[in-house]
Amino acid sequence: MSNMENWYCDQVVAGPWPFLLLLIPLAGAYLYGRGKHKLAWILMAGWIAIQVPMSFVNNFKVNCQGDAPAPEDIPQLNQEPPPPQIK
Repeated sequence: MSNMENWYCDQVVAGPWPFLLLLIPLAGAYLYGRGKHKLAWILMAGWIAIQVPMSFVNNFKVNCQGDAPAPEDIPQLNQEPPPPQIK
């Protein structure tokens, strides 16, 4: 993983930003209900303009799963488990 990917995973994905961004459409819905339609649509369009590229990067460009190996990279165990001991 490159330094940029590490920074992105640590600062953006694991940070508070995805949750704080959810406040933008909520504020837009609140303002829309108060009759401030133009400001509400600006907020919601701005949220979409931020959220769509961020979702694209999260889903297709960066793997923020950490250093865990992929399931196909884990070697299979060839040993049988020990039989249970009866006392």
